[in-house]
Amino acid sequence: MLRTSPIPLAVTTEPCNDRPACIWDGWCDVGCPLGAIVNPLVICLPPAIAVGAEIEHNNYVGGVLTNPSGDRATAVEIVGWDGNVRVREANVVVLAAFSIQNPRILLSFAADGHPDGLANGRGYVGVGMMARAARSTFGLFADETENFLGAVVGPRLAQDGCPRNPERTFVGGWNWLSAGALKPNDLLGIANT
Repeated sequence: MLRTSPIPLAVTTEPCNDRPACIWDGWCDVGCPLGAIVNPLVICLPPAIAVGAEIEHNNYVGGVLTNPSGDRATAVEIVGWDGNVRVREANVVVLAAFSIQNPRILLSFAADGHPDGLANGRGYVGVGMMARAARSTFGLFADETENFLGAVVGPRLAQDGCPRNPERTFVGGWNWLSAGALKPNDLLGIANT
């Protein structure tokens, strides 16, 4: 038997900033139909677009450009899927490209004064970084589990039987995460019956 502890969740339990309360219907992974979930599509993009931000599709950031002294980001280099490269200037440059792409962007453009990439004066960008790696295990239960309800996250955590090895190069180690079950929506090619 594994000992578990709850994982804190920031669930909207009552209406907040024009968002309704969560009804625990379990569709968080494919987009909350009510708009209660706290995610960038609901929380960040609408206000950003309202003040002039633009969303460009079918492009990716090749690098960040700085001013001549190298102390301020002034533009991004945009690469289209057709291979064309262009520069998009901005008053503010925000990198929000997840734990893998942010280091790639910062390290890929060694501008003048930044031979090791941007924001990497001490050589730590991308070091010790790891995205979440997971394995799934499935089981059948004699009792009804109502796996279609609840938040689609790992609400229970156990670290029993997960040794910490000081010789490994990563901090922490392993843990068991007991997540809400799958929905019948074929997310990730998986569907339950």
